[in-house]
Amino acid sequence: MPFKIYELAKYHTTLNISAQHIDTCINQQAFDSLPKDLKQTFYGFQQRMAYAVAKRVGVDFHTKAMEIYKKNGVEMITLPPEELDRWRAAMKPVLDQWAEKYEAKGLPARELLADIERLTKKYNKMDGDEIFKLIVEKPVPGIIDFK
Repeated sequence: MPFKIYELAKYHTTLNISAQHIDTCINQQAFDSLPKDLKQTFYGFQQRMAYAVAKRVGVDFHTKAMEIYKKNGVEMITLPPEELDRWRAAMKPVLDQWAEKYEAKGLPARELLADIERLTKKYNKMDGDEIFKLIVEKPVPGIIDFK
């Protein structure tokens, strides 16, 4: 457990108001030089790899951390939906300001935020096995242009 926060904290509030992300970079020229079949293999691997990393460092770590917190007497708090809505409402001006900044640069920031909200509702209803099955059977199309 990083920082052994359970030795200091008496309470843990789970918010679930943010998401983790996994960034992957590859040299554009190196990717473009690959034959189309290897581009597809790389593309599919990246989605599966991101899931595996997220599960290991996110989901599995969270489960282990919760066990350690409970074992050490940390009170686990889950906010009711009304309170989470209040927190989200408090964050809205910050998100609006962020969106304005990037929309002014010609980027579709509000569209991105709408996608995040829509997809959060969709995927929050699924467990890890259901999400992994989607990644394997129906990986997200169109992220990479296979010229």
